[in-house]
Amino acid sequence: MVLALIICTGIMCLLQSCYNQIPLTGGPKDENPPVLDTALSSPNNQIRFEKQKISLVFDEFIALRDPIKQIIITPPLTYTPKVEERLSTLNFEFDEKEILKENATYVINFGEAIVDFTESNKLENFTLVFSTGDYIDSLSIRGNVIDAKTQEPSKEFLVMLYESSSDSIVYKEKPFYFARTNESGDFEIKNLRADTFKLFVLNDQNLNYTYDQGEEIGFIDSLIYLTDSSYYDLSLESFMEQSQPRYVGYEALARGQIKLEFDQKIPLGSITVLNSDSISYAFNYQADNLINLWYYPANLTKINIKFGEDTISTRINNRSVEPLEEKIEVTITEPSDDIGLHPNGDIELTVTYPVDSINLSLIGLIDTMSNTIVTAEIIVNDDNALSVMISPTVVTGQKLRLTLLPGAISDIWQHTHDTIEQYITIADLEDFGSVQLECINTQLPEGSYHISLIDEKNNVIQDYQVFSDTTLIKSQLTPGSFSLRITEDLNSNCKWDPGNYLNKRQSEKYFELPLENVKGNWIIQKQIDLSNLDTIDESTESTESQ
Repeated sequence: MVLALIICTGIMCLLQSCYNQIPLTGGPKDENPPVLDTALSSPNNQIRFEKQKISLVFDEFIALRDPIKQIIITPPLTYTPKVEERLSTLNFEFDEKEILKENATYVINFGEAIVDFTESNKLENFTLVFSTGDYIDSLSIRGNVIDAKTQEPSKEFLVMLYESSSDSIVYKEKPFYFARTNESGDFEIKNLRADTFKLFVLNDQNLNYTYDQGEEIGFIDSLIYLTDSSYYDLSLESFMEQSQPRYVGYEALARGQIKLEFDQKIPLGSITVLNSDSISYAFNYQADNLINLWYYPANLTKINIKFGEDTISTRINNRSVEPLEEKIEVTITEPSDDIGLHPNGDIELTVTYPVDSINLSLIGLIDTMSNTIVTAEIIVNDDNALSVMISPTVVTGQKLRLTLLPGAISDIWQHTHDTIEQYITIADLEDFGSVQLECINTQLPEGSYHISLIDEKNNVIQDYQVFSDTTLIKSQLTPGSFSLRITEDLNSNCKWDPGNYLNKRQSEKYFELPLENVKGNWIIQKQIDLSNLDTIDESTESTESQ
């Protein structure tokens, strides 16, 4: 019995030691990417290449990450090749129907697709080159692509070269050569032959290597003449061509509210509700391309909407959406920085549902110091049915009490709000600052410059159209940060226009320029040389003067 107990105890200890293993503490973490074993792999830089299976053997186990996106083959193949990894080997097989071009240099760039199996260390931009002719082409072009409006890098765009100079080629055929831009918008196309090429830039959303409407593009105005002595380091801009607005879809958000989606911002006046004699409705922007349709009666199950030449038919399942709240919430916009309301400013009321009527007798605006009524104009914002503007006749230093009794504002369902009361102080003019802009070298061969003064909330404070040298002054600005948007407005339509490929028109030049923060009782003075905005004088002068 004692012997049996000793044996069981020994077995238990042995099992316990198995379950409590001490982890191995080897050497440093592997941070090196896989290394190609050239002796065991298919040779690189082959000439007179014939279609065959390509095998690449590495010094460790590998894995493939996002090969469809990462692996770039130029010239592009007609059929998708088979690419797979097995332990430390990557195999690349052409489709049996693939016919390689004659006397062409092919480049297979694996991007960041190859990683080691254990630590996912990337073997970046590993390339395999072969030629179906007698030599490897060795010419190249390089450059950078940025967004024409934001000036940010155009990442992962295709820069494509075509043998044909036809404008329609970008819609119909894949390019002969191409490369993809990196995070900085830089690109380089290598192993090119001496020839004449058409260059086109494309953000290829559907990966078909052809230009489809709605994709961002870029181009240069001339052909690429590539010779042994040529050198190209290109600067390109990408843009989205202006297209006719397109309706995308709708969603019923509540009984009485539908969200309409378009592919771009459209004027609210371009859409109407049919049979509006029996329906009350209002529109407002939820976002640039999203519009809220508010309607009464709220139990409708179908509404037809006219948009251009099209009719949008919406169907509402009232069992799947909740009713709207039965009370309006009203928010009174607070003046920024607690300096009070501008003497020439408006009191803005933001409501949750579109305004149908205003009862002036239930709105009180009192000067608390003299206990007298302050006259004001009260209107609903034309561009936003959820906004009411109160424009009081005031002087600096006044303290006002605004009171809204129930029924002062009613929405299209005749909902109203609780009693609202708020005190408002009218600021002194010395609390505000000014901006003075001296614009020089303003002449353009055609058109004019369009300048917008923008606040930190991206609101346009003032627009200017500049045809000749002038000084622009904007006074009584609320302290804060401001910037300028400057457009070479070649058609003088007071907005920025993107390029057009078939018309060979590049995007209008567009710049954003931050200003020094505006302070109370100060003038920000700045000289702007509009002929040389890329190297604009950053100096400003501030003067304590009002």
